[in-house]
Formats: sequence, structure tokens, C-alpha cells
Amino acid sequence: MAAKKLKQHSVDAVEKRRAIRQDLQLLISYVHANKKFSKFSYDLSPTGMFIESITPLEIGTPIALIFELPHNRIVFEIQATVTRVNEDKDSGPIGMGVKFQLINSEVAEKLKTATEFFAEFLKRM
Repeated sequence: MAAKKLKQHSVDAVEKRRAIRQDLQLLISYVHANKKFSKFSYDLSPTGMFIESITPLEIGTPIALIFELPHNRIVFEIQATVTRVNEDKDSGPIGMGVKFQLINSEVAEKLKTATEFFAEFLKRM
């Protein structure tokens, strides 16, 4: 699975975020209502990510995420909740922002380390 550098999103969207996010594209899976979906995610952070989807779920919807980081092959299985939805293609990718739920300190540290790793990697590209 390769990470890909993407275009920057609007300044307003970036300013609302508290955690440092890496502008990456990752293939992820999520489970909702006993169905599994495969989508691309953007903006990985230690606290959440954005999932591209032409049919985003409603705010407040819980999902189970499964994704692998390409640099270390760690597979994450994380519960998340939809916290924002973008259905306007002029303001960025269509999809949903999700916040990770109930992650322990070990998983949080692995996600933080991964975002820092990708920040350094992308600076060199």
C-alpha cells in the first residue's frame, strides 16, 4: 500500500483541526451495519482521518476502521465516529471526517509516530 501526497485543503478546514494531520492517501476498510466498505482516506492524524465517499454516513455514526500503514505494516483496528461530512466538492473531497474512539496509549503513540514519520518523508519528496 503506497502513501501518496495530496493537494492541500482549504485553510478554514485546516485551522479547525487540533491534531497534526498528514496529507496522505491510504486504502482503508470500514464496517457499518454489518457491511464492509473499502475507501481511500486522507489526512491521517493520531485522533482521526478523512474518508472519501460519495455516500458519507451521518454525523454521529459509529464505524469500525481497519487500515495498515505502509512504512511498518502495523494493522490498526479502531472504533471511530463520524464527526463531519463534506458533500460540497468545491470545498474539498466529498466524504466524512472520523474521530478515533477508545484507543489506548500504545495505539495513540504508534499513530503519532506514523504521522511524524510521514511528515519527514513527504518533506523530502
